[in-house]
Amino acid sequence: MKQPKVSVGITVKNSVDTIFECIESIMKSSYPIYEILVVDAFSTDGTWEILKSFGKRIRALQKAGNVSVGRNEIIKQARGELIAFTDADCVVDRNSIEILVGALNEKGVVASGGPALTPDSASGFQKLIGRELEERFRYFPKYVQRLTLMNFCVRADTAKKNLIDERLAAAEDADFCYKISKKGKIVFNSQAVVWHAPRATLLGYFKQQMNYGKYAIQMYMKFKNRAGGDEISRPLMIVQPPLFSLGFFFLLLSYAFSNSLFLSEILFLLLGLIYLYDAIRLTINPVSILTYLGIFFIRTLAWSIGLLLGIKEIFLK
Repeated sequence: MKQPKVSVGITVKNSVDTIFECIESIMKSSYPIYEILVVDAFSTDGTWEILKSFGKRIRALQKAGNVSVGRNEIIKQARGELIAFTDADCVVDRNSIEILVGALNEKGVVASGGPALTPDSASGFQKLIGRELEERFRYFPKYVQRLTLMNFCVRADTAKKNLIDERLAAAEDADFCYKISKKGKIVFNSQAVVWHAPRATLLGYFKQQMNYGKYAIQMYMKFKNRAGGDEISRPLMIVQPPLFSLGFFFLLLSYAFSNSLFLSEILFLLLGLIYLYDAIRLTINPVSILTYLGIFFIRTLAWSIGLLLGIKEIFLK
């Protein structure tokens, strides 16, 4: 049977510490890669020089813009029948692309993807964040509404007809998957693995999650029927920013209306119970549980601020 040609696409900006290993891992793939296409958003840290060092083994080009602009450029430029996406800070397992390509043999399937696991070299903080994401992957069904584009393969003809909204500097994976899921099934395969370390610092994690919140609200304005959550953004996660925002609102209101304090306490208690439930599901280590409670609070705060920034942008347009 003829093997379909696969274009592997990577968007990158200032990833000098990870891009070489990422490309090397793709080159070691058990599946014959037709081309590796890298779109660099004018890096200033030496990333572009590393890309050029690969010579004709990769197709490297520069284009200004956010991750959505870069991914769309990959889709437009790709010459393969299939497009496999990953991120510049990922290491792709040798068999991952072959597994993803195999999943597309099923009738009615337009895309496939797998989990992102945390490498052993990650710090303790990164492993805690990574464990929470891995726990979500554990319960994914075979067919999903969306997946992350750091470990994803899609039919090129489907992708070219459903480009990503370039206004989105985050949440572009949801935008893309929600579009193509109208054209066919998206398959999840837990054996197709990439290795990815989460943000290394609390500040970096906060900024990342705030960005998600900002662009998620803009994305959900387009896909209102998906706002109840999916396999990645579980319903219990979706309700956390509203609970926090309402709790904070009633706390402020209590300075004028003392009865509002009770409502604020109830909302924050409910939010805390959700945090505790999720933390205990992940670990029984008391120190780790307390750390998770802090991480979940920071994440909700970041989401809430991001949502407000996103709403502001929507109404200012």
